[in-house]
Amino acid sequence: MARIAGLGVGVALVLWTAACTTQPVDSRGGTGGAGGTLPMAGQGGVGGTAGVAGMGGMAGTAGTGGSSGRGTLGASALPCDVTDLVKLRCQSCHGASPLAGVPMSLMSLEDWTAKSISNPAMTVAAVARLRVHDMTLPMPPTGQMDAADLALLDSWIDGGTIAGNDPSCAPMIETDAGPTYEGDIPPFADDCYEIRAHANGNWDMPLAVTGENYGTFYFDAPWPDGAQGVWFETLPGSNPEILHHWLIYADQNGNSPDGQVDYPGLGSHPTAPTLVAGWAPGADNNDFPDDVGLQLHGANRKMMMEIHFFGPAGQSYMIDAGVKICTVEKAERLRPNTATISWLGTELGIQIPAGAMNHPATGTCNPVWPQGVTEIHILRSWPHMHLLGKKMTSTIIRADGVTRVPMHSGDGWPFDFNSEISHETDFVIHPGDKIETTCYYDNDTPFHVAVGFENRYEMCFNFVTAYPASALVSTGPSSLTGSATGCLF
Repeated sequence: MARIAGLGVGVALVLWTAACTTQPVDSRGGTGGAGGTLPMAGQGGVGGTAGVAGMGGMAGTAGTGGSSGRGTLGASALPCDVTDLVKLRCQSCHGASPLAGVPMSLMSLEDWTAKSISNPAMTVAAVARLRVHDMTLPMPPTGQMDAADLALLDSWIDGGTIAGNDPSCAPMIETDAGPTYEGDIPPFADDCYEIRAHANGNWDMPLAVTGENYGTFYFDAPWPDGAQGVWFETLPGSNPEILHHWLIYADQNGNSPDGQVDYPGLGSHPTAPTLVAGWAPGADNNDFPDDVGLQLHGANRKMMMEIHFFGPAGQSYMIDAGVKICTVEKAERLRPNTATISWLGTELGIQIPAGAMNHPATGTCNPVWPQGVTEIHILRSWPHMHLLGKKMTSTIIRADGVTRVPMHSGDGWPFDFNSEISHETDFVIHPGDKIETTCYYDNDTPFHVAVGFENRYEMCFNFVTAYPASALVSTGPSSLTGSATGCLF
């Protein structure tokens, strides 16, 4: 852990998903792909890093695995019906910067017409046509496409792999993750601190991680009592391609010593900590309105940083990723409103049948109002689901039981697992109001999917920033997250 004066860098992280690890794209091994030319959707910085020798094998017999391969080569549109198909079937792994071990992007026309990495004598489209018909190693790895999807893809490829004529179906590649403050403290902060992944008891040694696991890093709050968090910036460090998300908690009931590391961890929280801040690929660096700061710790000053690592089985990485936390500490600069992050949504309601489309899971937040609190301000919503998630809605149900006020525009917040953006939600609720959150899933797998931490399972969380601190909380069934600011059912 270090006290710093701003060491922020542009963030360009890629994501590894369970759907991509069971049967990697190229079963033969070989040469890794070249670095990407464009960054991942929603992220600044460089594109995909160069691949290493081997691109894996069948499940259980993987080769050496690789880092992310060739990033998208252009921005020319595919035909809209093809765009819809490959977005559903392919792009969760073959995104603008492909996931770890995946050899190339499948976003643009240029990606499909380029030479194949595994067989340069063929185009990517020609190799893809073989793979989607392969009965032994089908793509996508969750199972062969149905006849209609196969016919559509075959027709497009056999017809010359032509461009689409609707520019709205061109790949949308966002590159701005928000400002960073390199070598300096943000002008609105008093101080900044780095919390990084490290070996147990040794802050100066990176942590060796393998496969999919959680790591929990315990630390004593380095800032003074009463400080507020006003800026949280992702520090990608070494091997950022295996970072799935980070969360910072205030662990009021914990007693773990400063510098302790639990790895591998469980991702559950028996000490009921309070969520302070979080990030996943596509999310902006965390900042707040000028009159709002985040509550940073409780009386015991115990904190923890949790990181979900998602790398290939059998391959070890040295990780020093972390979070830059900037604070206001001087009495005259403290902000009048102190906020926390609450968990809305559901866990009990996630039971998605095989083949179900637009399947809902709904939970209702019914706050237990602290004495003297007559209104709760909800500033921001950050939807989180996994690979099957398609959209989320959150609706305020007023105390009369009839008036419904959507916190989102239109039909809900579209959800993209590779770009988990947040949304401003400047709403106020009063005693008697509730918030109903519904997640929608398309389960194109042959398996029933329930709730769970790993990406082969699902989640339905709307992380909302609200003040007063810890006011948006309910008493209900225990949560697998165990957070003290849950408002789930």
